[in-house]
Amino acid sequence: MDCKRSNLSILKEISPECSLEGQILKLRLQDFGHLMRREDSLEKTLMLGTMEGTRRRGQRRTRWLDSVLEATSMSLTKLREAVEDRSAWRALVQGVKQSRRVGHD
Repeated sequence: MDCKRSNLSILKEISPECSLEGQILKLRLQDFGHLMRREDSLEKTLMLGTMEGTRRRGQRRTRWLDSVLEATSMSLTKLREAVEDRSAWRALVQGVKQSRRVGHD
């Protein structure tokens, strides 16, 4: 017997807490918070720095930081301030994750 199931029926059965996109976003935000709290690190410098020189032709490349800024709808300055208060940062990360629930994507 050929028993094919739709993705939607499987999602209803397992009822995940959030979508894969939400989980990835949560991990990105947690990583961002960790890097921003470090004093001096190469990773932080690379993430926040800009490249010198001329830009290649074509469409602008999406950076890792762009997805963090887009997900939170906050400026980099506001995010840097939010990272310093760990409990507020955790609440922000959880809120962004919950906004990406499976049924709401």
